[in-house]
Amino acid sequence: MIEISFSNKAKDYLKKKNFKHLLVKTNFFSETCVQIYEPKIAPLKKGEVKDLQDHEKVVLNGLDIYVSKKFLNRFIIEKKIEVDLQRFPKKLIIKNIDPIVINVCKIEN
Repeated sequence: MIEISFSNKAKDYLKKKNFKHLLVKTNFFSETCVQIYEPKIAPLKKGEVKDLQDHEKVVLNGLDIYVSKKFLNRFIIEKKIEVDLQRFPKKLIIKNIDPIVINVCKIEN
């Protein structure tokens, strides 16, 4: 089972915004010569929850957290997921898992 913890600032933010559902997923984007897989956590609207049956669900203090299979496959979780609040722009972040950066350009000698 996945263990998830929230900083006090993140807890206060969740309470203030009255979020009930969160999604932990992998964002993928590509730049010149690199592919980046970034861990991401974001609030969900109630209507979006019905499409997440294949996600792992963690219930924590009345909060439903859905963790995508792609996230679990991409990031090896050996410890808990630590969630904090970013100051600007204000949003939740996963602070203990770094993005994966892959160099896709071939360099020949």
